[in-house]
Amino acid sequence: MLTVLAVIAAFKQATGEGAEMSPPEQFARMHPDFMTKQSQNLLLWDALAQRASAGSISDTAFARQFATDVLPFWEQYKEILKAESGKLVGPDLEYEKLAANYVELRYQ
Repeated sequence: MLTVLAVIAAFKQATGEGAEMSPPEQFARMHPDFMTKQSQNLLLWDALAQRASAGSISDTAFARQFATDVLPFWEQYKEILKAESGKLVGPDLEYEKLAANYVELRYQ
């Protein structure tokens, strides 16, 4: 029975029935680089924070590396999402607003 349901679900997905993407899926499809670059950026941010708390990086070096390697990503996506905000409607717009708020908070 489960196999039959899986085949029916796969058929509907392949033929377009039930293939509408959720707002998070749509966002990921529109911004594939956001997902990978965000992960890389957060890892770098965490590594810098660990070095700072261990005292293995000076405040000046930390500030310089943060400003050159971490902040530009968030600034770039802040502008990208701001430019797109007027082009979306409904749930996609609401999700994009949530993403923009997240990016804004990271940028600050």
